[in-house]
Amino acid sequence: MKKDSAETELVRRVCIAVLMMLAFVSMFTRPHLIFGITVVFTNIFLIGLIRLQGIRMGILVSASAYGIMIALNAAPAYVLIFFLELLWIAICIHRNQGQVLKLDLYFWLLIGLPLTTALFFTSGSYTMIEFALLFAITVSNSLFNILTADMLDYYVMRRVIPPAKEYRPPIPFKRVLFHLTVTTVSLPFLINLTVGGWHSIDSSKMNALKTAESTAERILSELEHRGEEGLQTGDLQEIASRFATPAPDLLNIVIAGKEGVALAASDMSLYANWKPREPLKPVESRFEIDLPEESTLLPTGRWHDANYVYTASSDKQEYLISVILPVMPYQTAIFLEYIYQILYMMASASIAVCLALCINAWLERSLKRLELNSSRLPVKLRQMAVPDWSSSGILEIDSLAHNFKSISDELLNRFEEMESINSQLRVSEEKLKYLAYYDTLTGLPNRLRFRQRLSEMIRDTGLREKIAVLFVDINRFKEVNDALGHISGDLLLLKVSLRFEQLADEQCEVFRLGGDEFIFLYKYISDDDLPEMAKRIGRLFDSPLELEGNYIYITLSIGVSIYPEHGISQDDIVRKADMAMYAAREKGEGSYYIFNRDRENAMNETVLLENGLRTALHEEQLYLVYQPKVNPVTGRMRGYEALIRWNHPELGAIPPSKFIPIAEASGVIADIDFWMLREACRQTKEWHELKVHKLPISVNLSTKHFYRMNIVGRIHSILRQTGLEPHYLGLELTESVFMNQTEQVVEALQELKRMGIEIVIEEFGTGYTSLSRLRHLPVSTVKLDRTFFHNGEDLTEDNASVVKGIAGLVNSMGLKVTAEGIETETEQELFVELNCEELQGNFFSPPLDSRSFERYAAAEQGLHTEEII
Repeated sequence: MKKDSAETELVRRVCIAVLMMLAFVSMFTRPHLIFGITVVFTNIFLIGLIRLQGIRMGILVSASAYGIMIALNAAPAYVLIFFLELLWIAICIHRNQGQVLKLDLYFWLLIGLPLTTALFFTSGSYTMIEFALLFAITVSNSLFNILTADMLDYYVMRRVIPPAKEYRPPIPFKRVLFHLTVTTVSLPFLINLTVGGWHSIDSSKMNALKTAESTAERILSELEHRGEEGLQTGDLQEIASRFATPAPDLLNIVIAGKEGVALAASDMSLYANWKPREPLKPVESRFEIDLPEESTLLPTGRWHDANYVYTASSDKQEYLISVILPVMPYQTAIFLEYIYQILYMMASASIAVCLALCINAWLERSLKRLELNSSRLPVKLRQMAVPDWSSSGILEIDSLAHNFKSISDELLNRFEEMESINSQLRVSEEKLKYLAYYDTLTGLPNRLRFRQRLSEMIRDTGLREKIAVLFVDINRFKEVNDALGHISGDLLLLKVSLRFEQLADEQCEVFRLGGDEFIFLYKYISDDDLPEMAKRIGRLFDSPLELEGNYIYITLSIGVSIYPEHGISQDDIVRKADMAMYAAREKGEGSYYIFNRDRENAMNETVLLENGLRTALHEEQLYLVYQPKVNPVTGRMRGYEALIRWNHPELGAIPPSKFIPIAEASGVIADIDFWMLREACRQTKEWHELKVHKLPISVNLSTKHFYRMNIVGRIHSILRQTGLEPHYLGLELTESVFMNQTEQVVEALQELKRMGIEIVIEEFGTGYTSLSRLRHLPVSTVKLDRTFFHNGEDLTEDNASVVKGIAGLVNSMGLKVTAEGIETETEQELFVELNCEELQGNFFSPPLDSRSFERYAAAEQGLHTEEII
């Protein structure tokens, strides 16, 4: 704000300085018209100063300017009139009394004309023509100054000088038209008048010169002719009188000797007073103007006694001929011509102004009518008041009126349509409101509506009431959606929502958050009501759902959090219900779980483990253990698998089943897997060199590596660094790596197999790999998972039949079968019967650290351990 104020003051001061400079420059450079008459433009800039500085400072500067002008030998009466005019205009501007041009006319009628008339009669030496011309030029000069100052104010000062800089008021069209008309008419006339005056003076000078030159030549010729007879003084006087007699008021002759002493003169006053003068003002060669230097009351006064003087001499005669022509006759003729031109200009300007006023009135009347008709047009049209769009006779205004008429007709139609549209909009608004707060698929309230309702319930809940948030997730919904398609998935969600709505009442509301996630808001009093409600939700799906002729059983995982017991903010309550839902899923399908601090601690432990994994490698918290693979018949070791373990400095031993999923989710699995592979290869190569054994090792790799990096290059680099031959290495991969048989994955596995590395599918039977797909994959061995034939119960005949069938099919495709997780002798006997190549499990040996494994291998060596190369 202060910066803007400073800039405003700077602009104002610069403008004041420029105007003052122009005002003083205009005093020294007054354009000259004719015979001492000049035009003064000083008031243009002084009026601008008065507008900017105020009346007091403006008048002070103006008085100084005009004082300097009088000191420069300007006519004092002439200057006084302009100064009085400026005072009049300054007072009118100060009082804000309207248009300055009209006020200036009042000045000349009330003050200027009487004052000029008084000066004329008191001077006594001025003609009526001279008075009329001086008055006409002075008034024209004054009106031109006022018009220019008015235009400067409207088009420059109000656009540049603050406060108008921030708000630029519009200029009335009437004022623009007036300025344009008067300027267009007057300016060419003024220029023509000035140039014409200069031309008239030049013409009068040439005429005077020709007259004087012709007279002087004739006198010299006669003097030369009569000089042979001898000339007396009387002869010279007779010649001077005779040549001046045809125009005694327009021409005088003086014949002088070489010394400049008058010998004869046509006017005896010239004879008596003739003497050599100071150098006159030259016009042409030998043609000068005799002009008095002293100032007079009015600017034309000093020209009353002015003369044109032409001087000629003869080389043979000792005579100097001076032809003297008074300026006054020429001045009167030029003044009369000027008056006619000024009268013509004023008449033309008056006609132009009247015409402009008529045109303006015509335009203004038409525009006012157009403005009146178009003002509040929509309101009028709503009231069915049709405006009068009759022709004005002006093409552009009629075009505007036609456009307004077209718009008004269109608006009438629009108003009729708007009512129809408004009714549709109200319907659409209701639909949008529905879409904003309700799920389009199921019709249940959505996440936004849930947050609103939870906020309302928290606000309105009494002291005895509690609010439960039951977070419901459909188990295995993704598998159903992928297997049956998205249309069937949507139909399933719709049928689920219909069953959920059976429980909706004043105490219980159901919402769909998105996907297969639903939330119940339940208000209850007794603690026994909440478990019962969770069970009621689960029992809704005791009967199957019908989907396009198929019957599907689904189960739910329900997580429960309670307000205010488990939190007071919405986000906190929902987050803990979500955590409880995951706990319910881990608990088993069809379960519910009420949030408790232990679950939150478990989540915190997950965060702790994720952070700890990033430092475990560098601080040597990870290490490998080794579990033998044995021949099912002889029980001898045929190889072994490297398994990773983590000894956390605070939490102790952490099983792989807990930290491997966290490593995969956090992205640390790559560093862990390749550290494990490098360490396993290094240890195996060391045992080979120490002749502890000469057996192959198997290492687990995450399937994610096959999609994210150059897995072949990484494995080849590790083998080269450790020196282990590729055929001593086996890679165990879960069957999920084959779910998307991209060209990249298959090509990588084929390259590894060509290197001699064995490719093993582990945990076979828990995923989705079909047996028919195995024959097209670069796989050497299939490893059956324990859960495939043992699910917490003893081996049954049914399980044994399934295992036999799968093992037979795998063997028929030329693939080896390995079983892991062998815990009992019965299981061993089963796989011996199935001709499995390798068995692995605690029945033979638990995973061993490196030293224990060395002792186990040494014992095997004593028993003639089978070496497989």
